[in-house]
Amino acid sequence: MSMQSKNWARRKPAQYKRNLLMLSLTMSLLASTTSAHATGGMTLEGINISGGEFTPSAVPGVVGTNYIYPNNTELDYFSSKGMTVIRVPFCWERMQQSVNGPLDPHELSLMDAVISAANARGLSVVVDPHNYGAYQNVTIGVPGGQPNSMFADFWSKMAAHYAGNPKVIFGLMNEPVGSSMTSATWEASAQAAINAIRAAGATNLILVPSTYWEHPVNFLSVNAADMIKITDPGNNWSYEVHQYLDSDGSGTHADFLSVSDSVATLSSFTAWCQANNKTAFLGEVGVTAAPGACADLNAMLQYMHANSNVWTGFTFWVSGQWYPANQLFLIQPTTGTDVPQMQTIMANLGNPTPTTPTTPTTPTKPTTPTTPTTPTTPTTPTKPTTPTTPTKPTTPTTPTKPTTPTTPTTPTAPTAPSKPATPTKPSKPTAPTTPTPPTTSKPTPPVGKLEKMPGIKESKEIKEIENYLNSIRFQSPFAFSSSPFGAGSFLRGVQSIGNFFNPSAAQAQSSVEKSEGNK
Repeated sequence: MSMQSKNWARRKPAQYKRNLLMLSLTMSLLASTTSAHATGGMTLEGINISGGEFTPSAVPGVVGTNYIYPNNTELDYFSSKGMTVIRVPFCWERMQQSVNGPLDPHELSLMDAVISAANARGLSVVVDPHNYGAYQNVTIGVPGGQPNSMFADFWSKMAAHYAGNPKVIFGLMNEPVGSSMTSATWEASAQAAINAIRAAGATNLILVPSTYWEHPVNFLSVNAADMIKITDPGNNWSYEVHQYLDSDGSGTHADFLSVSDSVATLSSFTAWCQANNKTAFLGEVGVTAAPGACADLNAMLQYMHANSNVWTGFTFWVSGQWYPANQLFLIQPTTGTDVPQMQTIMANLGNPTPTTPTTPTTPTKPTTPTTPTTPTTPTTPTKPTTPTTPTKPTTPTTPTKPTTPTTPTTPTAPTAPSKPATPTKPSKPTAPTTPTPPTTSKPTPPVGKLEKMPGIKESKEIKEIENYLNSIRFQSPFAFSSSPFGAGSFLRGVQSIGNFFNPSAAQAQSSVEKSEGNK
């Protein structure tokens, strides 16, 4: 500070302090308005290791029999490939076995062990209650459902337990789609959980999903109006979305989109996030080993890196000890060889987006050293502790993977090791390039509209009669079903009118009726 400034500060200390305070407040406000939250950067890239969510009907269940958590072999493999995060699904009812009850010490210790082992290998962990927006098959946050207060209670306790570990990431809920749930009811549920997490003193990254299976491809039309209202007192969150690259985005088919359409599944959502200063995490994405499918995945990951101001990262679906080798998207290290999907992911870790090299100016000719130093022969590098080809995990013979439980009213996490066939899923969004062909069967006529009878000749006159009959049908205080003449008599009247305009059809109809009468 100059002498003049020091003298001014001595003369007017109160004004000087006020000016400093105003400057500080201005800088704080500027920071808060230029960054919605401190995420993005594509720093979290990894895998879903599934198993902890299996057999939700068996609570508490037996680990190793009803469900399974990641083991060290899996963690060694994925960390050795350069991944930085794993997503670990679990069953909420095992972690908290009664509404507003304590967290179960045994289940918590199992999750703690996974987190400790993953963190030791440089992996962050997304803890994911894989419950589809319900607890004990009752949807949260809807009339007659579980109250938002119990969802907040669960996350308050989880947050208090993991508040000291920034490498634990809170995924609020997997694919909230419960009965009667809307984007508005879910936004209120998610906000209650976020507030509870911050009230518990945790500053961990929070991943906030949306309804309709978390699809970014229709986020703007289904979720944006409500989910834009999400706020975080800790300023550290991202939206979580799921996008599979099969024809309907469900993750249940072996087909795949074109490369351009794969990127298009993210583009409108990415633009919306950029316009609203939001970030996102792709919690599930899956493709088969087909070259075209891997080309889709490659294009999507490169697009995300090119827009890393929006994308926090991704976790591929799926890995897990109990999955069969023919699971569509499995990248479990079972053969000692990286599968094509894994090779594609490895090629896109870090910042793989190619940049156009600048044309160098004519370089100055380097001076030739008089006596170049003879390079020392490098010593043989020590073999890395973690082998590039991990030990093949043993396939458990007993117990066998539990069978899928009866489908509950509200979709629950699947018990079969295959990627959950989307339970009672609403109509899928139309794939960008392959529209669903119309059904060939004749649709059932809607209630309140007369179906056209056979033999009626299409003409202006009969059309006018049909319109008139339909109009008086709705004006009449008597329903045809309760009419003393019955709907059949009425329709036969229409048939007669049609025969009047089409005598040949009348003769044909008469022949049919006589034939049937002789049977």
